[in-house]
Amino acid sequence: MLVDEQMISKQQGPAAELFQSGLKQLREGAFADARDSFLRFVQDNPDTTFTDNAFFWQGISYEGLGQLD
Repeated sequence: MLVDEQMISKQQGPAAELFQSGLKQLREGAFADARDSFLRFVQDNPDTTFTDNAFFWQGISYEGLGQLD
């Protein structure tokens, strides 16, 4: 998570803030909120350099929720 936090911290704007929020929520164990943040990020920003990372963290959020299917 640290690498993504460092990379996104160099960006500005609502998309970067949403991604950062998702990472913070993950760190705090708010997996449903993190999942929703990353889902919204992907919907709003489908073709950025962070989109694949958002899909990954969304999967980690599901894992935290025990939803492994």
